[in-house]
Amino acid sequence: MEYCKHCGKPLAGDERFCVNCGSSVTATSTTTVPTTPPAQVVPGPYGVPGQIPVMMMPPAPQKRGGTWSKIIIVVLVIWFGYYYLTHRTPPLTWAQMQAAEAALVKQQAFECNFQNEGGYLEINNGKWTNNSTVAIAAVTLECDQTDSGGTDLDEMRINLKSPQGALQPGGSQAYNPFQMGEIANNASKVHCSVVTVAPMDETQK
Repeated sequence: MEYCKHCGKPLAGDERFCVNCGSSVTATSTTTVPTTPPAQVVPGPYGVPGQIPVMMMPPAPQKRGGTWSKIIIVVLVIWFGYYYLTHRTPPLTWAQMQAAEAALVKQQAFECNFQNEGGYLEINNGKWTNNSTVAIAAVTLECDQTDSGGTDLDEMRINLKSPQGALQPGGSQAYNPFQMGEIANNASKVHCSVVTVAPMDETQK
């Protein structure tokens, strides 16, 4: 299709003058314009975004030897339990404690002289000796008064300790004169001996 070069209106092709502006229409005055309009750029639709990448932490490596560790622990627990049951010292019964104390009592020696001091029994040159294998914290000394026929008239007791602490095995302790009590009527004999002991506690060593 041809167009007028003055006004740009389309021409039929056989006229000599433009019907719109009246200008002369010649072959040199027309311009052939392509009928196809220029292509317009139309923006396309936005694409759908993909998934946002997420960083995944790798799984922690499994510890090896877990089963063997449990087996070793169980074996150790069983072994310690067996050792405790077979090597522990069982508590002493009352009879055993009485027998142990009696044995310690027999291993204690007390030597002394007696004197009548104004109607009171006085102990002179007293000496306690620990013949046992354990330290003794204290002992109880008992003095018995009897008549000529051996009848017991009176029993007097006193607690004795060592000024230096517990008396060690094989050790001896001497005492200054001390009184036990009144002399009983018709008393002719006096016998003194250790009747109880108090072994030293482990915390006192």
